[in-house]
Amino acid sequence: LEAVGRPGEFEPVVLDSAEAFRCYCDDLFGTDERGLLAFEHFLAYREDVEAAAPVEADVLACGLSAAPAALDEWARVRDAWDALEGHYEDADRPPHTLPASCFRELCYDCRLTLTEEECDMCWRVHVRKNGLMVELREEYKHKHRFGFHQPSSVTSDAAFVYKDAFVAWWFAGRAHEKRAYFREKATGSLLGLRSFLRGAFTMGRRGYERVKRAVDRGLLDKVKLAMVKERLATLDFSFEVGDEGKDLQDEEGKIGVEIDVEHGDDATSTKAKLQVPSQCAASVSIDLPAREDADPDEVRRLRKDLKLFLDKYVVPHVQELTPGFQQVRVVKVLPYVPPEDDAAASKKKFNTPEPVDEDEEDEPETIRVQFLWKSEANVDYFLRRRVGLGLGLASLLPEFACSLRCATPLEDLLENTRVVVGAPDFSLRLAVHAIYARSVLHRVGEEVLHARDEDAALKKADRDGRQLAHARALRRSVESHGALLKEGERPIAGITGYEAPAVNVSKAREAFDTAEAKVTRGLLWGFVRWLGSTKAQKLDLSFRDLRECILGSPAVLARVPATWLPALRALLESRGGVAKWWHRVQSTMEEELGDLWGEVEGVEGAIQARADAIVQAELDAWNALDAEERRRRTFEREKQALEAKILKAEVDAANRKLGIEPDDPKKKKKDGDESEEEEAPEDEGEVDFVRRLRKRHAKTQRRVLEMYRRATSLVYGVSQITLHSNATKVEVALEGLDLFAELP
Repeated sequence: LEAVGRPGEFEPVVLDSAEAFRCYCDDLFGTDERGLLAFEHFLAYREDVEAAAPVEADVLACGLSAAPAALDEWARVRDAWDALEGHYEDADRPPHTLPASCFRELCYDCRLTLTEEECDMCWRVHVRKNGLMVELREEYKHKHRFGFHQPSSVTSDAAFVYKDAFVAWWFAGRAHEKRAYFREKATGSLLGLRSFLRGAFTMGRRGYERVKRAVDRGLLDKVKLAMVKERLATLDFSFEVGDEGKDLQDEEGKIGVEIDVEHGDDATSTKAKLQVPSQCAASVSIDLPAREDADPDEVRRLRKDLKLFLDKYVVPHVQELTPGFQQVRVVKVLPYVPPEDDAAASKKKFNTPEPVDEDEEDEPETIRVQFLWKSEANVDYFLRRRVGLGLGLASLLPEFACSLRCATPLEDLLENTRVVVGAPDFSLRLAVHAIYARSVLHRVGEEVLHARDEDAALKKADRDGRQLAHARALRRSVESHGALLKEGERPIAGITGYEAPAVNVSKAREAFDTAEAKVTRGLLWGFVRWLGSTKAQKLDLSFRDLRECILGSPAVLARVPATWLPALRALLESRGGVAKWWHRVQSTMEEELGDLWGEVEGVEGAIQARADAIVQAELDAWNALDAEERRRRTFEREKQALEAKILKAEVDAANRKLGIEPDDPKKKKKDGDESEEEEAPEDEGEVDFVRRLRKRHAKTQRRVLEMYRRATSLVYGVSQITLHSNATKVEVALEGLDLFAELP
């Protein structure tokens, strides 16, 4: 009843005891011999409340769908297509098409995860099917008189994905291959990153347009905002679960997450501390501390592997979807030396250098992965100039700090079978402190919500106008052609001139969406009003244990899927629930990693066996030749090699005259540049195409698996994440989360 939004349907006296509820239901709907509601009794209850609470509305309130599975899948494909088509707008592209490079991304948004090689294979088959259908349509036009009345926008052009052809392929009874869980997640991780960046960019652009519109209309004036920027508010929030005394104990290995926002005065010193180049305006840094016993050569190899992996698989997505992206770096963290004044520097010049501490040299290395952006990504510049607010991030959020602490070490949590997460001795503490510009954020939030309401009102007015125009045209057509229409007939759009608005959802679904939009609007407006009306607020939540916090709240349980409840209860209530779950995760990962290594070694063995067979066949053919033929072929090979060498020398000399330095193959091999891929020949057959894809896939898998093996054996995990924009720095410090040490 809480889940469907009717917690007060029964009187409290009915729900106070199981006996009262059983008697009440037996009188109205009947019960079985055990005093429980069977299906026929629940059906009688549904018939009794159907008029006031339709079953479709209850199903939608529970987060389920009342439509058939095929219709839900079609709606998902339609929404995914519309989202991608809106993101990749291009006036030169044919209508209802997407670039061919979006095929894999489109499949992922439709909940089909493909590897790069599987995508190439599916796309090759898909394009051939399109070409075959084009030929069939042309043949149909020649054979049938009215064939030209059935045009189609789908062609055999491999540069585009056609909407009709994709939907037809999607529902054409494809073979659904079941992939292992972690392999599925790893394959779709980069696509998920791309989908997240696309969604964040779309949402940010929508918010920017609304705020910019308010600034251009004079609804938000930077002078007036500067006058009220000093009106600040303070928020203190604490969330406590479990024994406070255990949390105060100074134990090693505690789990902690600290988030701190720091506004500096000098952007140069902030960049110097983070080892960020001076020309970069924003960056994201991820620190990975190495283990004490890690081999320095292996750590350097891991840095190189990370750089190659990020350049090939991550940078293209980030560069395309985030404006102003510059590069990614994988560097070694160096100790920060603060700059000295000129007098101290000149005095130090004549003194003996300070000795280097041997302990500092023996400290383990820390790998830092940095994503760098140019000035377009500067948050202060964006807020002040592009949006036009005239205020920076330091004025909107002067202070922010968040701390999450857990007294149980990660090793005990994942390995100790005596730890009960739902017991009172399990301690968890969350504290948030923030100071924000309440008046400025209140004004900006108001204008954003007003713009949101205006957009919704315009859409509703347009939809209602179309519906009224169609109803009026339909009424006039009925009055004019009433004598010519049979009973029950209505004029079609060609007669009325107005197409009826499409009905894509049921009335219950429409009412549910309207109610959800109303609730969302109320929550947003309530939050904005709270921002402007509260000067200081302190909120403390305390629970005896985690079980009481989650399982003891009907409001929380109403939002938890019913299929999750048994596993959630076992995780919270059983002894060693988290350790047992982690043991299952480790076993599954070990099994999948073993299967992946076996698959890679099997493909490499088949490739090597084929290469050995080709070499053996060539050797047998060479041994079958007489001495004269061998000398002639040897001379031809040496002649061709010499001609190629002379031609390369002439080309390199011509390039040097133009100022172009030729590539050094020895340097490439020394640097470990493995990014070059085998090019497809023009006359490649189907067997060679599949063989090339399998070889490329095995090479990629081996590279990723070796990088994973190095990372788990050399690195503890992520220790710190730093987001930097100009002089503002957001640090996320992770303590005790050495997750890489626990992975198989």
